[in-house]
Amino acid sequence: MSVNTTTRTGTVSSAISQLAAALLSTQQQPITTLQSRLSSLNTRSSVLSTLKTRLLALHDEAQMLARAGTLSPFAAKAANVSDTSVLTASAGAGAASGAVAITVNQLARRATHVSDVLADTGTTISGGGTGTFNFTVTIAGTAYNASVTVNGGDTNKTVLDNVAAAITTAVGSAGSAVRVQPSTGQSRLSISSTNTGAANKITFTDTDGLLARLGVVHGSPTAATDTTGGYVYDDLGGHELDAKLVVDGLTYYRDSNTVTDLLNGVTLTFKATSASPVTLKIQPDADAAVNEIKTFIGKYNDALSYLKQATVIDAKNSNFGPLSGDSHYVLLPAQLRAAGAAIVGSQAAGMPNSLTALGIQAGRDGTLSITDESKLRDTFTANPTAVQNLFGAADGVATQLTSFVDRYSSFSGIIVGSQSSITSQISFLNDRISRLQANLAKKQAALEQQLATQQATLNALSQQQAQIQNFMARTS
Repeated sequence: MSVNTTTRTGTVSSAISQLAAALLSTQQQPITTLQSRLSSLNTRSSVLSTLKTRLLALHDEAQMLARAGTLSPFAAKAANVSDTSVLTASAGAGAASGAVAITVNQLARRATHVSDVLADTGTTISGGGTGTFNFTVTIAGTAYNASVTVNGGDTNKTVLDNVAAAITTAVGSAGSAVRVQPSTGQSRLSISSTNTGAANKITFTDTDGLLARLGVVHGSPTAATDTTGGYVYDDLGGHELDAKLVVDGLTYYRDSNTVTDLLNGVTLTFKATSASPVTLKIQPDADAAVNEIKTFIGKYNDALSYLKQATVIDAKNSNFGPLSGDSHYVLLPAQLRAAGAAIVGSQAAGMPNSLTALGIQAGRDGTLSITDESKLRDTFTANPTAVQNLFGAADGVATQLTSFVDRYSSFSGIIVGSQSSITSQISFLNDRISRLQANLAKKQAALEQQLATQQATLNALSQQQAQIQNFMARTS
């Protein structure tokens, strides 16, 4: 009689693997605990990163409000024009507040000269003589030489196109020359400077007489008509190409319709002439100031609200924020609220010395809001310097808030220190978890092998028993 035995080798069955894991489940608990701590640390790190971002946004906006002089957002000026179809204006921080009356008697113009009106298919020009003709176009004091070849039989249209091309090539960006068509079958040459004003006037030196043949130049300045050539706009010594402006009764000339040197810090753009004065009023820009304050309030509220969520302690509902156990941050919401409610002692008597004095109130949750925008605007318009000092003085709201927030949000601040500590803890926990997992994996592998061996032994015994039973059955 022979008895068969079976030994299992290789990978163990999933059932054995599951059994081994179940038997070692209690040894998994320390790893699970460490993983829970690791998850909590990662959450805190993420919360600190978001908090830092929001505090930096508040810091930067407070720093903006604390700026002094013309860099301050409260130094911005608004330019209001009574008729923007005549002129528009913008004012810099250095512009003086006040009002002026401006009458635009004449806009600045480009120097423009035209030829006679000629029939396109005619040969009037070439019929007057052929050959190469030289001439000079002077714009803004710079002479540009050009030449044109006129061949026998060239039509007037061809010659005008050639002259326009020669001038355009010669003068480049200083001017232009084009053939225009007053009516079907007729053309004339139009020559203009690129820039406006008497400083950019055009003069001609008609060396070989071609421009005179075209009717562009004459023995003396001659105004063009609907059919004959000459100047359309030219400087004849009376500022004919300049903008003519009457400001508070005094006359001024400028060579451009965009003027930056008439009123200090003010850019004027003239669009049309006016029969009566247009009023320009320069005043503190209340819209810009209010918008900047609203931005500050938004950044302040974002930081405060997020911080309150991160540090919440609600034992009744078992709600604890990720930073609720950190003394660095638990008191920060109250400190931010105190900074927002600060009294600026350096303000002169009668001047606003708190956000409340501007019509800005804190709600029950500490967030700020403008409860009286009219009061804010009126206070700013009446004394923008006082509002600027409220935020930007040495003890100003924005100055103090910037300094306070910097302790947390700077590169060497409290948040960076906390994150560094958390990073070290995370690294330590990852190493410890890896060691425990490796050790547990070895134990499980050994246990799986032991169970597999026992299973194989049982299987062999079972087979032997079956064989004995079969043998006994055959011999009975």
